Amino acid sequence: MDILQQQDKEYIAGTYARFPLTIEGGKGSVVWDDAGKIYTDLSSGIAVNTFGIADDEWIKAITEQAGKIQHMSNLYYTEPCVKLAQMLCDRTGMKKVFFSNSGAEANECAIKAARKYAAEKHGADCYNIVTLKNSFHGRTITTLAATGQDVFHKDFLPLTEGFIYVEPNDIEKIEKVLFENRCAAVMLEVVQGEGGVMPLDKDYLQSLERICRERDILLICDEVQTGNGRSGKLYSYMNYGIFPDIVSTAKGLAGGLPLGATLFGEKTKDVLTPGSHGSTFGGNPVCCAGAINILERLDENLLEGVRERSEYIFSELSGAPGIKRSLGTRADDRHKDRKGRLRGHKHLHEKGRSRYQSERQGQTAPGAQHSHGAARTGSRRYKRSLCRQGGLNMTFKDRDFLKLLDFTPEEIEYLIDFAASLKAKKKAGIPHKICDGKNVALIFEKTSTRTRCSFEVAARDLGMGTTYLDPSGSQIGKKESIADTARVLSGIYDGIEYRGFGQSIVEELAQYATVPVWNGLTNEFHPTQILADFLTIKEQFGRLKGINFVYMGDARYNMGNSLMVGCAKMGMNFTACAPKKYFPDKALIDTCMEIAAQTGAEIKFCESPDEAVKNADVIYTDVWVSMGEPVAVWEERINDLAPYQVNSELMAKASPNAVFMHCLPSYHDMKTTIGKEMGEKFGRDSMEVTDEVFESAQSVVSPRRRTACTR
Repeated sequence: MDILQQQDKEYIAGTYARFPLTIEGGKGSVVWDDAGKIYTDLSSGIAVNTFGIADDEWIKAITEQAGKIQHMSNLYYTEPCVKLAQMLCDRTGMKKVFFSNSGAEANECAIKAARKYAAEKHGADCYNIVTLKNSFHGRTITTLAATGQDVFHKDFLPLTEGFIYVEPNDIEKIEKVLFENRCAAVMLEVVQGEGGVMPLDKDYLQSLERICRERDILLICDEVQTGNGRSGKLYSYMNYGIFPDIVSTAKGLAGGLPLGATLFGEKTKDVLTPGSHGSTFGGNPVCCAGAINILERLDENLLEGVRERSEYIFSELSGAPGIKRSLGTRADDRHKDRKGRLRGHKHLHEKGRSRYQSERQGQTAPGAQHSHGAARTGSRRYKRSLCRQGGLNMTFKDRDFLKLLDFTPEEIEYLIDFAASLKAKKKAGIPHKICDGKNVALIFEKTSTRTRCSFEVAARDLGMGTTYLDPSGSQIGKKESIADTARVLSGIYDGIEYRGFGQSIVEELAQYATVPVWNGLTNEFHPTQILADFLTIKEQFGRLKGINFVYMGDARYNMGNSLMVGCAKMGMNFTACAPKKYFPDKALIDTCMEIAAQTGAEIKFCESPDEAVKNADVIYTDVWVSMGEPVAVWEERINDLAPYQVNSELMAKASPNAVFMHCLPSYHDMKTTIGKEMGEKFGRDSMEVTDEVFESAQSVVSPRRRTACTR
């Protein structure tokens, strides 16, 4: 034993059983010892040295930053920290990042954030974290508690309480645990490392993701070992078609410098607040500069090379002498037994539902009714969401979506958050064909651009086929009754969308259909548009509750009705601004007032535009005259509503950060046939909104803002 090794044993805590080898230097994948003997580092410093040892580009990046400033308190802004966070969000679809020093710290942050989220949403007793046996999440007391291996626990008891361990790849067992316990999150590695190289099943992960979203339980992916390109994707969960709420990463992120990161999605992005968490060295500018260099080079070309090498290695190992089994994330059949069955999936039923869940969901809540107020007959069973012992449980399977009045605030929020997660998946390039093999019929008695395109693109993204039935392509209500249409289409399709006239039509369609029916617009309600609008508002402001929402113009029909209902449900302050004769129906107002009393919303009606928009966060309008209305209506409507036009003067009287919204189409100029006709007849260059506002930076309907819109 040389002197250095002797001194190491004397002065350094004996936490590592070191090999009798002193590494003196290296370059790339090659290292040499103090005697000049050369070795190949096949472990990359245990998944840390992303581009090898002493990489020239990386050295240049960190030394340049060290020459500027090597450390700065997190009380101040630094460019490398902000730039790295933005890069991580852009590459993953996540929303915010917390930087720390290690994987254990990143996981500690994830656990704290999950418990804080659950406490705020579901109460202080909702704190359990479910992890998998054979997992490894770190060596702090709390991350040791999260680790599902007794060998790491025995000398450090008692550990932090509130962790439950389940066998991996068994959807029934984990679902039962989630049902029987108040759980804040599920935390897992998609490829377990310390307990043996064990990839989780894709079906298992996708089913688990769905269960978590239904019950508002956070899904945390620990990417400390598997992240930063090691699986052929930036993060390994991207191979599985899932989108977690929180992602932790470290090791190779900074290419050899100590840096951990916790990434937060839409639901969790604002959980951590000033004083709730911190790290002295987290986001160190030198470490961040190193990570920026790493991420810039972990581009798609390089990752494609990783995947190609993986395929080559698997192909060469398959059937090779002495190779009993090969594990990884590259093959679709990697988890099948000799008979081709997926291990650990004894009872995966349609759409990934287990027998346990099916049995439990067969129980109906006391007083539960169908959305259209009548008992549903036939094979289809209506299921309401239940708040059960295991936490909030959302059940949407087989439910119609006819109007927002049929749904609780929690259900609406879930749908918005789920839409945000699917949007993030699409942005990140993560396939999410969770409805593969299904087909839906789209009945359009009223034509549309945005609603049709939104439904068709969404269906294709989810793996579904669509059939578009325009006003001449369906016999509904003409040669075939609504009831007969519902029955026929139910035998062919897995769902029916309807866009047309009276609400009674879509209600009757749902009454006789044995598949879900969705309202794409009726005269009275437009619920899908409101979900899209509220997603946009949440993206703009980070919240819905407490938003001051002002609707300018005719509030008697589908948009005014649905926006008022939606605001009442979500605790938003709704003001309809128009002459009194354009206010919504009194019975609906009374209903919304009752809802608002429970959610903290305010429902107001005002005839003064200046008064209405004071402190407004959102100013919303719709066309004054709808398609097909007679010319006689135009004159009266335009004269009545002209003082309620949204223009730059009105926007200036709202909150400084106010946004303008419109469900479209809009008559903001004279570039349409109807717009030109109305403009020439009434001497106007715009109707409900001026072109100046429509094209302004405050507008979130302009295409350059990439906003969600379904109308």
